[in-house]
Amino acid sequence: MDTSGPGPSDDPAERVEDRAQGQAQDRARGRAEDRAQGQAQDRARGRAEDRAQGQAQDRARGRAEGQAEDRARDRAEDRAEDRARDRAQGQARGQAQGQAEDRARDRAQGQTEDRAEDRAQGQAPDQAEDREPGTGAGLSERDRDVLAVERRGWPGPGAKERAIRERLGISPTRYYQLLNALLDDPRALEHDPVTVNRLRRIRDERRERR
Repeated sequence: MDTSGPGPSDDPAERVEDRAQGQAQDRARGRAEDRAQGQAQDRARGRAEDRAQGQAQDRARGRAEGQAEDRARDRAEDRAEDRARDRAQGQARGQAQGQAEDRARDRAQGQTEDRAEDRAQGQAPDQAEDREPGTGAGLSERDRDVLAVERRGWPGPGAKERAIRERLGISPTRYYQLLNALLDDPRALEHDPVTVNRLRRIRDERRERR
C-alpha cells in the first residue's frame, strides 16, 4: 500500500508561495544587478569625468605655462630692445658731443692760429719776395701768403709744412682749409690764375679718383 502523501508541488498553496518566493528572488536579483550596473556606470562615468577634468587641467596648465613663457620672452625682448636703444642713444650722444667738441676745438684753434698769424705778419721779412705778381685787390695779406706758398717749390719732405708753421704761424690743417676756400674765391683766380687753375685741376683729379 502506497502511504506517501502529495509532494510539495502538488499543494496549490505551496506552488503560490514558491512562485512568490521566486519572483521575490528575481526582483532582488534584478535590483542587485541594477545596483551593480549602476555602480559600474557611476565608476565609469567618474573615471571619464576624472579623465576629462585631468585633460582640461593639463590644457589649462599648458596654456598658462605657454602664456608665462610668452610673457617672459616678451620681457626679455623688451629688455634687449631697451639695452640696444640705450646703447644707440649713448653712441649718438657720444658722437654728437664729440663732434661738438671737435667743432669747438677747431674754432678755438682757428682763432688761436689767426691771432698767431696776425702776430707773425710783421716777423717774416722773406714773405715780401713771394708776393704775387697781381694786385691782390680784395685779398687779405694772409690769402696772398697762402698763394705764395703754393707757387713756390719746396725741396724735400716736410719742408712745406715747416714753412707753413714758421712763416704763417698756423698748422698745416688750418692752412689747407684756407687754401681750399681760396680756390673757390674768384678774387684769388683773378689775382693768380696760373696757381689757382693748377690747384683746381689737382683737386678735381683727386675728387674723381675718390
